[in-house]
Amino acid sequence: YGYEYCNNSEYGPGEYFYLKVKGDSMIDLRIGEGDIVYVKKQDYLDNKDIGVFLLENNEVTIKRALINKNSITLKAANPKYKDRNYKNDEVKILGKVLHSKVLF
Repeated sequence: YGYEYCNNSEYGPGEYFYLKVKGDSMIDLRIGEGDIVYVKKQDYLDNKDIGVFLLENNEVTIKRALINKNSITLKAANPKYKDRNYKNDEVKILGKVLHSKVLF
């Protein structure tokens, strides 16, 4: 796909990346198959943030984070998907989703 210039005045300093969406687990938040999400690279999230996660099986997923002291629940925005519960050391936070855009 290539590179795109992004103005840091919108989100501040840091590292950012785009990720192409595969699947429909976040469709109720208007994040669907083929969309591109803009992500701030960071290893933490606030409760209920939308994040990008690396799971133990090398799966990368976008979900809403419900954060507890010793665990994290990844919640889809599509009722056909069940919540996925993990211990904190079973999932790695790759970043926070800032926005998405549809590619035509």
